[in-house]
Amino acid sequence: MPIFHLHMFTSHGLVPDHEGAAFPDLAAARKESVRDALSLLSAEVLSGELNLGQQIQIHSETGQHLATVQFDEVVRITPAGSDQTGAPGRFL
Repeated sequence: MPIFHLHMFTSHGLVPDHEGAAFPDLAAARKESVRDALSLLSAEVLSGELNLGQQIQIHSETGQHLATVQFDEVVRITPAGSDQTGAPGRFL
C-alpha cells in the first residue's frame, strides 16, 4: 500500500507528518485528511476559536504534492437566523 504524508498547516504553523501512513489510494488519504480537519476544527470550537484558513497537504512518499484539503471546504457555515439544513461539508 502506498504511503501518504498529511502535512497540517495550522494557525500555529506547519505540523509535518514525518512518518506518513499507508492508504489504499489518494481518495482514502483525502478522506482521512477531512476527518483530521474536522477533528481539529471541533477542538478549536470547544476552546472558543475557529480558524478556517488552515489546510492539510497530502504528499506522496517521494514528497510530491498530490492534493490539498482546505478547512473552509470541509464545513458548511450557516449564518445566524438562517433555516437552511443539509449535509455538512462537500467531502463527506
